Amino acid sequence: MGAAKAVNKSGLILFFLLLQSLFCFSQESFLSRKISIDIPECSLDIALREIGKAGKFSFSYDANLIAGDRQVKLKSSNTQVRTLLKEILGKEIYPREVCNHVILIRKSVAPKQEQTPPFIMLSGIIFDAANRNPLKDATVYDVENKYSAITAVNGSYQMKVPSAKKVISLTFCKSGYADTVVFIHLAGKCQLNIPLRPLQESLIRLNPRGGMLEISSIDSLFTINWLIPRMTVVNARNLEVRTSQTLHLSVIPYLSTNGKVSGSITNRFSLNLLVGYSGGLKGFEAGGLVNIVRSNISGLQIAGLGNIVGKNENGWQFSGMLNVVLKDVRQLQLSGIMNYGHNVDGCQIAGILNIARNHNDGVQIAGLLNYATIVNGFQIGLINISNTFERGFPIGLFSYVQQGYHLFEVSGNEIFYGNLAYKSGTRHFYSFVQLGMGSDYKLQASYGIGTIFRLKKNWSMNIDASAGFVYHPTDTIYHGLLCKFTPAIEYRFAKHFAIFLGPAYNFFLFSKGKPSATPRGLSTYDFYFRSTENASMQMWLGGVLGVRF
Repeated sequence: MGAAKAVNKSGLILFFLLLQSLFCFSQESFLSRKISIDIPECSLDIALREIGKAGKFSFSYDANLIAGDRQVKLKSSNTQVRTLLKEILGKEIYPREVCNHVILIRKSVAPKQEQTPPFIMLSGIIFDAANRNPLKDATVYDVENKYSAITAVNGSYQMKVPSAKKVISLTFCKSGYADTVVFIHLAGKCQLNIPLRPLQESLIRLNPRGGMLEISSIDSLFTINWLIPRMTVVNARNLEVRTSQTLHLSVIPYLSTNGKVSGSITNRFSLNLLVGYSGGLKGFEAGGLVNIVRSNISGLQIAGLGNIVGKNENGWQFSGMLNVVLKDVRQLQLSGIMNYGHNVDGCQIAGILNIARNHNDGVQIAGLLNYATIVNGFQIGLINISNTFERGFPIGLFSYVQQGYHLFEVSGNEIFYGNLAYKSGTRHFYSFVQLGMGSDYKLQASYGIGTIFRLKKNWSMNIDASAGFVYHPTDTIYHGLLCKFTPAIEYRFAKHFAIFLGPAYNFFLFSKGKPSATPRGLSTYDFYFRSTENASMQMWLGGVLGVRF
């Protein structure tokens, strides 16, 4: 019964996550944008133009299929675009979102004619409208059938599309150029030479913190070029299909229900036997090996080996080896080996390594190493490395903050007269290692953690806790465990130099018959001593005096 309740609870959590993801998707599409508009009686053409202006997109449609001179009235407040379109267009017209266009298509099909060929052969040249040079790797896309072609070096293309519809809508596009939509009527052959207008170039601000860990784009990854066919990658760069696909099935990227334009389409549910490649995800995706999403994901993504996302993650990622998000991680990454994100606002959990290339405002938990440039959250791992800690602190065996708290310390106490320590981390939380030597060449090596806080100008107080091993020169085996708790007052008399002084609580645990300073342990005095059949415990109060630099 308890197990069944747990399964039901997990199912509900997943259901609401996917429901939220689908809602988020609807808020981002052109058709789901809410606008307020007041149009008195005017033509349908003018009404569509005003809706597009309010929604910040363009309409494309065949004037022969839609009566643009028909008079309409439209008045609404904070209403979705799709609702307004149903009101003025009826149910026979349905929209498709491609690039920056909403393409209006009539549902009715042309009556079958004996002379009508099953396919239309399209050909032509795509060229730069500014200099008339042919454009290589431009995309021609059949909106309804998901057929596509890319141009050769001379700008030429050939494509065969089904002729079931009386009118076919085609999108011509290339990255860096304004896209063009053309409607063609039923014909056996058609030649279209299309000019594309270059978009105005904008300056790209370089990241001054860029370095070896930076990944600029998903297309630059070796994995993408190795796994994905070139035509599919070219189409993905040129084309963005904003209308989502409810269900996507694939074996490998070019054997899928979205065909050669799979990298341009956002899916709500995607199941990939081996490797999946899509434009976006707003729901659930599972892959046997690797899931690759060029843009954003929102929802749940599961892969046997890895998940790779080109922009933002707003959901959960689970993988056996690797999760990569080139922009923001807003919820959870969980992997067996490594997680990567540019900014981490959620949580990264990895068996070995977590990387937040820019800032970590959430939590990183790794079995070995966490790295972030700027930290406003927490790092928990054996080794934590960062450039700057603004808030939060690192927890681990060793933490290095380039612009943080790291110094050397020389000190002495009642047992070990000479000690050298290195401290690293932040003032709120640091770790340190220490080596020491006492009389009769007694040696100690210890590890500790601590915190330091300012009292007033030049004065601070630190609290350290450490545990270490004690060795004796008569042999080379371990002789006891020494734990210390040391509060101390620090006075900084120069920019890089300070002296400190304070008491110390000592606890020493050692086996019987092992060499030590006295029969009762390390110290010649104590306030507590207890001996059992195999071991002895000694406690005493001491002190520490030293210099930090």
